[in-house]
Parts: sequence; C-alpha cells; structure tokens
Amino acid sequence: MDADCDDLSDYDADLDGHDSDSYGGGDCDDSDAAINPDATETWYDGVDADCDGLSDYDADLDGYESDDHGGDDCDDDDASAHPGATETYYDGVDGDCDGLSDYDADLDGYDSVDHGGMDCDDSDPHRALYCSDGVADWIGLDSMPQALTGMAAVLDQTNQRLLVYGGLGYHELSETLYEYDLGTSSWAALSPSGTSPGPRGAASVIFDEADGYVWLFGGEEYYALSDEVYLLDASSSGSETWSPLTASSSSPDPRLGAATVLDDGGDRMLVIGGQGYHGLLDDLWSLDLTTTSAASWTELSPSGTAPERAFAAAVYDPNYEVVYLLGGETYNALAEDPLCLDLSSTSWSILTTTGDDLPPLAGAAAVWASDFGAVLLHGGATYHQLSSTSYLLQATDACVVEVTALTASGDDPGVTTDSALLWNASEAMGVMLGGESYHRLVDDVTEVVP
Repeated sequence: MDADCDDLSDYDADLDGHDSDSYGGGDCDDSDAAINPDATETWYDGVDADCDGLSDYDADLDGYESDDHGGDDCDDDDASAHPGATETYYDGVDGDCDGLSDYDADLDGYDSVDHGGMDCDDSDPHRALYCSDGVADWIGLDSMPQALTGMAAVLDQTNQRLLVYGGLGYHELSETLYEYDLGTSSWAALSPSGTSPGPRGAASVIFDEADGYVWLFGGEEYYALSDEVYLLDASSSGSETWSPLTASSSSPDPRLGAATVLDDGGDRMLVIGGQGYHGLLDDLWSLDLTTTSAASWTELSPSGTAPERAFAAAVYDPNYEVVYLLGGETYNALAEDPLCLDLSSTSWSILTTTGDDLPPLAGAAAVWASDFGAVLLHGGATYHQLSSTSYLLQATDACVVEVTALTASGDDPGVTTDSALLWNASEAMGVMLGGESYHRLVDDVTEVVP
C-alpha cells in the first residue's frame, strides 16, 4: 500500500529505485540506498554492493578469492592467473598460483640459465644444476704423503675432508688412514682407535654421509684375499674408530677388485663381482647398513646376464635408481659392454650409449657428479695403453646415457689407472687422487670441473 501517496514503489524502502529481492526485485539490501544492482562494486569491504551475488573477494571474477583475504588467487587483478590455470613459463607471471618459480619449467628447483639461474637444461629435471662445456678443467692440489694405487678413498662432505686407507705403495701395502683437509689443503696421518683392517689394497669402500660411517669390504692382504667387513666411525673428526664386523649369515667369498656402490634409498652397500681365488665372480651381494653390530649380507638374484668381471667402475644414479657398471676385466680380455642394473626390478641389461664412443677400460675412476646429474669417468687401462681421457655420461632415460669425451685443460693428470675419483658437492667439482701411470705410482691430487 502506498500509504503516503508518493507514487513510489512500496517495495523500495531505501528509495534507490530498486525493489527488494524479498519482493521480486533485485535489491539485495533494501535498507541501504548505496547497495543496488546499478551500484559500483567496492572490492574487499565485505559488501555485495552491486547485488550480483558474487564474492566480494574475487575482483577479477575468475571464481577464485584473493589470497589476501583467505582465498588462493595470487593475482586478483588478472582473471587468467588462478589455481588450475595453465602455467606459461618465463613470462614472469605465476599463472597457476603454485608459488613456484616461473623460470623453472622442469620443476627441479633451479631456474633456467637463460633467466638468471643455473639450470642449463630446463626441460630435464635430472640435470639438476650444471651442464658441461665439454672441457675438463683440472686444478692441481698438494701431493699425497705417499704414492698409492688401489686405495680406499671417500669424501666426507660434512667435515670437508678426504679419508684414504690402505692401497699399494712401492714394495708394500699401506695400513695408514690419511686425512686431507679440503679447507686448509693439508694432509695428516690419523690414529683411529679400535682394530684396523691391517695392510690392504683393492678393497671395496663406500661412505654413508648420513651416519658418518666408512664401510670397507674385502681386498688384498699379503698372501691372501679378504672377505672381512670393517666399519670406520668417522662421524666425529679426530675420534675415528675401527670395528670389525662378523658376518651374521652367508657372505661373499674373499675377493679384490669388486665394484661397489651405496644405495641410499635401500640403506645398503651393493657388491658386484670381482676377482676371487679361483677366477672371476659374477655374484651380487647386499650389505645392510642399518645393522652395525654384525655384517648382515643378502645375496641377490638379478635377472639378465650377470657380469663376470673385476676392476670395473660402478656408479649409482639416484635419479633413475640404476647402477652403471663400466668396463673391467674379463678372462683374457677387457669387458666391451657397459651394463646397467635396474634396482627397481633387480635386472641386468646392456647400457645404451649415444654420442662419443666409450672404449673398454679396466681400473677407470668414476663418480656420480650430482651437480651435473651425470657420471664423470677418467683414465683406466685399455688395450696396449693407459687412457688420459675424461668422459661425462649424461643419463637421458633409465639405462640410457649420452657420452661426451671431454677436452682436458689446466693441470691435466694425464694417463692414470686405479685412481680414486670423488665428488665434492659443496664446490660442484670432482677430486681425483693416486693411481698408477707408466712405470710409476701417482701421488697427485687434482680437482676437476667437467
């Protein structure tokens, strides 16, 4: 009823020209004349001023509320930027509002080198940081206290040092534990407590960085081969302790020159083949690293053709969870085919290689160059000569690598075999030491950037 006879609608109490939505009109608040379908929306004040029924916290009308007001839209001025949108990389816009860098298309945590980052292949998450320029840049460091070949060497990243045990010197096996401080470039002979392995060469070794433990297996003693396991607790620099571990079950036969890797994901050391008393071995053993009171071994039964070889280089690729077995000696010949052990299926296959040729090599030094997502390999003995070439093996798929022969620059160590090659992730470079060259043992220590 038009009680005051003003001829205005009886359903428009705020006199803004719009009937209340409770009486068939479109005015969502008939007590406030500033709120009506013709009003201009003021965002983020909690008032639906234009009565469109949409959220007052979604200014770009893309259906997602601003993250400044409890929503998840990272840019409420741009309707194309919201959760679920297709990301367009390298335009500086976080189009899908995931909070990740717009310059990291392969989502490996590293921006493209073309946009101020360090990732030179932003389409491949397995190339974590750097790509090689095709040159091995060598930098000579202080010489070892004695020339050694076939020593057990590890790099302790936490304490920034090398630990070197045993090996063959001139006319004798070594039983000294040496430390090389990477910060001060100085050598020291350590005096660990406990029972040491004694004189030993060509033993298998891995370092478990998480616990600070060095695991040593097998090797050559005077007049005998070893099947012993020793644990060096190196977690506290200056308080190293050796412990011999008795096998709790069946264990590998005595051997030297076995290939060994640390399988981080499985908390185990894998031992592959080697040279026994009566010939070459083709077995595969796993040592449980969670047990330090005894040596807990398990013999594995992989499918495929097991490699019967010694003095091969083994490297674990954590990206594809495979082990590369490179070179080695077979009966009266060098191993021609590089192999790949798929840990997910425990199966052997021939490693597929592209790029440069990788010759058969025994005693080559190899390491997982984590900053490059690749294997770095140097030296070794091929037919009739020693090798001075460095190679980078870049994985492109499981059990597939692209081989690049690197050009040497700087303090090139030249021809070597049975050296140790370690990776210093804090400096993104390798460290190679010791080994054997023509008619002499090597005491060189050299850093290398591939």
